[in-house]
Order: sequence, then structure tokens, then C-alpha cells
Amino acid sequence: ILGASSLSSELISDSVVKSASAITLFDLEVSEIRLDHLLRHWPFEKPESLRYKPQTYEGKIALDYIYGKITWEQAHYHLAEMYKMSGQLNQAVREYQALSKILWFEYEPMMFAGDIMLGLKNYSQSKQYYFSALERSLNQFTLARVGALYFEEGKNDSAIIYFNRALGYDDYSHSKFLKEHRAKILFHLGRAY
Repeated sequence: ILGASSLSSELISDSVVKSASAITLFDLEVSEIRLDHLLRHWPFEKPESLRYKPQTYEGKIALDYIYGKITWEQAHYHLAEMYKMSGQLNQAVREYQALSKILWFEYEPMMFAGDIMLGLKNYSQSKQYYFSALERSLNQFTLARVGALYFEEGKNDSAIIYFNRALGYDDYSHSKFLKEHRAKILFHLGRAY
């Protein structure tokens, strides 16, 4: 047991804790709805007029999740796509971070977050996400993303290595690149040479 003297006297701000936890608006809405449902059963007797009614799109998705119409993963992926389409890219990344905390074995959330950062030309953040995806699954999709990152940074020697590895993996993998994606990789590979 830690004594009071061994604990740091510095307080951690809520924003730091929230950032590390990857809690999203959807998750907060789910907790509000669940709390509301709990308070409507014995021994609580709050009036019906005080029921929590979600007003946001995230709240409506949370209701679908609570009622079993969609899974937690589907909700987060759906919201990430919606945020991307509406230009709320930081919110989309946050959804992918939430997914990666729970689905720690899946490469896609980190890869998709890396795609957003690459589109924003935030190469250092993109690299972190892509290499996290690569650690989770060494496959042609993650290798191609790292190749694209290096190509964008002008590191053509590294891009060539990763593009060639991606194409090699694709040749022997049961899941394949779409023809247009393979053509795009070959195009960028040619430009890198």
C-alpha cells in the first residue's frame, strides 16, 4: 500500500486524463443513457419528465447501440466516417483511438488515424499511427501506408522498400489489394525510382 508521502502532490488535469482514456462523445452519451435507465428502476423514483433525451447525433447512435441495433465497434467506425466527411478530423482520429484501445489487436484503427494525419501532412503523427498498425499486423496494407508516408516525405529509397514489400505480401496473401490500389502503388513506386 502506498503511503501519502509516496504519492505525487501534483494533480493531473481532466484534459490529460480524458486524452489518455480516448473517451469520445459517443461514450459519454452511452453513459448518460445507461445512467438514465438505471435511475428509472427500483429503488429510484425520478419522474418520467426528467428522462435523458439525446439531442446529438452521437446520442442517437448511442441509443442504437444501447438497444442492440449496432455494435460498439460499428458505432465508432460509423462516427469516424461521419466526422471525416464533415471535416471534423480530430474527432475522427479520436474515434479510431477509442477503437484501438479496445481492439488492441486490430491494425485498422491506427492505420485509418494515420491516413488522416498523412492527409493533414502531419508526418510525425502519421508515422506513429502507421508503425503502431504495422506492429499489430505486418501486411500489405500497413506496408503500403508506410511506403506512402515515406514517398510524401521525399524519402524515396525507404518508400521503394515498403512499396515492394507491400506488393510482395499481396502476391501471397489471401486478401488482395483492389486492382486500382495496386495500380496506384505501382504508379508511386515508379515515381519513387
